[in-house]
Parts: sequence; C-alpha cells; structure tokens
Amino acid sequence: PEIADQILVALNARNRQLFDVYRLTLSTGALVLDTQNPGDVAGWVADSNLNIRGAQVVTPDGGTEIRIRDNAQSPWRTWLKAG
Repeated sequence: PEIADQILVALNARNRQLFDVYRLTLSTGALVLDTQNPGDVAGWVADSNLNIRGAQVVTPDGGTEIRIRDNAQSPWRTWLKAG
C-alpha cells in the first residue's frame, strides 16, 4: 500500500455478527472505524491507498452481489449480481 504506517483490519467489535473495517496506525496503535458494515456485507476490497472500494454481499436468495463506490463519500452501487 501507499500508506506504510497503516493497515486495514476487519473486526466484529461493534456487532459480533458483522465485520466492520478499521484503520490501524501501527506506530501508535490507534484504531479508528473506517467503514461500517450496513448489515449484509461478507467481505471488503481496498485499493492501494487503503480506501474501501468494494463489498461482497450474500443476498437472501443465496446469490452474490458485488458493490463498488468511487470513494468513501460516494454511495454504493451494484456492479455485479450472480445466483
């Protein structure tokens, strides 16, 4: 990644059933919520600047949906549905 002192970690600290993304600063140990799981995300994808840009969702019918966004302020949009 372009940011050498930070990593992203998925933790279920806020809700035991949902994994949110947290930004961890390695030099200080500071842990900050980066992206909150809206309730249906099973996995996350980050770009090289540690911005969450993709989300994998398991749909109620057992399919998969891939959502993407342009940046952290942009709304999620469905890119692909399967199943």
